This record gives sequence, C-alpha cells and structure tokens, in this order.
Amino acid sequence: MALTIINLILCVLIVALGVVSYRQNGSKLSLNIGAAFSFFGASHLLVLLGLEESMESFIIAIRVIAYILVVIALFTTLKLKDGKDL
Repeated sequence: MALTIINLILCVLIVALGVVSYRQNGSKLSLNIGAAFSFFGASHLLVLLGLEESMESFIIAIRVIAYILVVIALFTTLKLKDGKDL
C-alpha cells in the first residue's frame, strides 16, 4: 500500500509540473505527459480505494491508455522539425 501511495503522490506531482510547464512555455509535450500521468494516478487511486479486484480490467485499460499517451507524446518529438516544440 505504501508503494501505491508514493506512486499516486508522484503522479500528482508530474501532472502539476506538466500543467505549469505548459502554462509557462506552451509545451504540449509536457501537457500530454501530465495527462498520461493523470491516468496512472487514477489507477493508483482505484487501488487505494480497494477496487483493484472488482475493477481489474478497467485499471488495466487505464494504464494501457496512459502508456499509449506517453508513447504518442514522445513519438511526436521524433517528428519535430526546426527544433520547435509541440
């Protein structure tokens, strides 16, 4: 349980940093990664609420979506031209 709490706290921190970074310099990459970690945070919250067994498939889906968002965010940086951020 302690690990899940730590994961949730770190997710909240990453989401907050993503939003602040986006507001300061318009980095869509930061915003997208923050969005992905909001999904990870939601899955950790469901586990902490004791819903892991009853919502296992949903939690897996949430985490898969989060990983896909991170992959998309990072993949788009490979497509950038002229050093411009998204």
